[in-house]
Amino acid sequence: MPRPSASHNGHRQRLRRRFKQASLDSFQDYEILELLLTFSVPRKDTKAAAKDLLRRHKGLAKVLDADESELLKTAGIGPRSALLLSLVKQACAAYLRSRLHRRDIVESPQAAIDYCRMALAGKTHEVILALFVDTRNRVIADKILFEGTLDQSAVYPRRIIEEALSLHASGFLLVHNHPSGNPSPSPEDGRLTQSLLEAAQTLDIRFLDHLIVARGGYHSFREAGFFGKK
Repeated sequence: MPRPSASHNGHRQRLRRRFKQASLDSFQDYEILELLLTFSVPRKDTKAAAKDLLRRHKGLAKVLDADESELLKTAGIGPRSALLLSLVKQACAAYLRSRLHRRDIVESPQAAIDYCRMALAGKTHEVILALFVDTRNRVIADKILFEGTLDQSAVYPRRIIEEALSLHASGFLLVHNHPSGNPSPSPEDGRLTQSLLEAAQTLDIRFLDHLIVARGGYHSFREAGFFGKK
């Protein structure tokens, strides 16, 4: 089996030294992928594959959002590399999730937004995620409750309320994605929010907010005044 050339080894070592000295701040997107791929491709130059990934998927975020089957269509990307790239995003989501749990999401709403955007990024269909909290607004559980088609999700408020009761949660925050990339709420989103407000008030469960996350940002029904005064 051929051994890696001295020039390839030297380039890999330079990439790793740069990372140790200045993290990824000075790296271009293709260099980030190139560095990652050195851990799954031991004997070849990874620059061409890194650039091809960016060209095919139109950006670093979409590379990390891609399914393994899509990644394998790029020359130089084998099963180990596809698995590694898929793992990066999931590890990031797990990191944000671990920071979120047992944290007051009313005091630190950005932590919830960051986690939810990462967890739902790249989904081609709508996904409904709920964060359940205790009396101090600390997250005690997060669950995906519904998954729908690209433009619709069958969401039943009773199911969400029942889940909160089964967890002995004091309240919940509802999050869903807009795969279109536009976080603006639809009339259906508004009707769902109103139904949940009424159901939660009936059972004295706090409905903290309904967030819509997308590539273009996020929409908070509470910040928009839908919930009335805080």
